[in-house]
Amino acid sequence: MLYKEFLPKKQLQEIVENYWVFEVLNNKEIIFPIEHETFPESYTSIVLIRQPYYTGIRILGPRTKKFTRLILPNSIYFGVRLHPWLIMQPNLFNTDDIINKTIEASDLISEHLKVDNDFKLNTSSLNSIENDLALLFNTIEIQKDDLVKFICCELSEGKPIHSIIQQVPYSVRVIQKRFKAIIGINMRQFAYNIKQRNLWIDLLKNESTKFDIILKHNYYDQSHFINEFKRKMKRSSKDYETYLNSIKISLV
Repeated sequence: MLYKEFLPKKQLQEIVENYWVFEVLNNKEIIFPIEHETFPESYTSIVLIRQPYYTGIRILGPRTKKFTRLILPNSIYFGVRLHPWLIMQPNLFNTDDIINKTIEASDLISEHLKVDNDFKLNTSSLNSIENDLALLFNTIEIQKDDLVKFICCELSEGKPIHSIIQQVPYSVRVIQKRFKAIIGINMRQFAYNIKQRNLWIDLLKNESTKFDIILKHNYYDQSHFINEFKRKMKRSSKDYETYLNSIKISLV
């Protein structure tokens, strides 16, 4: 199994956060189907899917809980992770419809992006996808909410919510409402999702001791981290770490 993230070409970087690929080939040592689980997610992805029983494009929305999917061999998922602070007209999706869900991509997306049974990800197909994305985004008006972008970037750096709000000349209620209207989830959930992602990236890099990494990401101690993880993911952190170590992971 392979999971990889990488950046888009320059002309798409104002719209696309990154690309991600999850590829599962047939392997006699793996018992299929695999029950794949991922953390809660703060971003929306356009996902091109090729499976033995399905090919198509779906929208994977932000999540406040873990995402679970049964994976069969010879499956490939290519995700276009969008910046969350974008406002599009016409909308490629309705934010309220995709929280904790996946839905079929809109006709506008399907008119520009194609997936078939021979879909593979290589240099040629990636160039084709990026060209199709550029054409898609050129058909719609895209604006960014600078306030929401500022908050997202600060939260991604691990800044506390209260200190971020103090820098913004709006009431807490106005900020919260505006953030949730654009992102679909609240600031607290967004911050938690990013913290988990960054913590596990550090754990997988294994550049520090696990205890130091846990403290770095504002847990009181190892028990605090273990209990919170189990409450969210319904499995132990040790078990999940074992699962992640079975995947060849390459991150930006």
